[in-house]
Amino acid sequence: MRADYVAACTRLSEAIERMPDDAWAATVRNMPGKPIPATEVPWMRAKEVWVHGVDLAGGITFADPPAEFCSALVDDVLGTFADRGEAPDVTIVAEDVGRTSGTGGPTVEGPIAAVAAWLTRGDATGLRGDVPPPPRWL
Repeated sequence: MRADYVAACTRLSEAIERMPDDAWAATVRNMPGKPIPATEVPWMRAKEVWVHGVDLAGGITFADPPAEFCSALVDDVLGTFADRGEAPDVTIVAEDVGRTSGTGGPTVEGPIAAVAAWLTRGDATGLRGDVPPPPRWL
């Protein structure tokens, strides 16, 4: 399985490197069939690798990716919730990256990695405050 995974990563990386600039303007479809710009594919792949890497319980945690990745993931997830009218009624303080977001409701605070784990997987470990269960992400 590991060899297949590494080979698939290599094929994707090579395909991305060979992709002509004008091809990035194309519209593609994600797994559910929603049309998206091709420029979103690398970000989608990064989310898949990190989030499902944590799901596999093989030693990867949300503390492993760079804080910038977790910040972008939190923005992405909160945007998804907002688009569906399901944003949690909380103020989120990611103290290690100096970020505050949310509705002004009760404060949930902790490191950005813990915020990402909570929003994507419902794991509130490392957070302080009255932490509600998040909406389903996907």
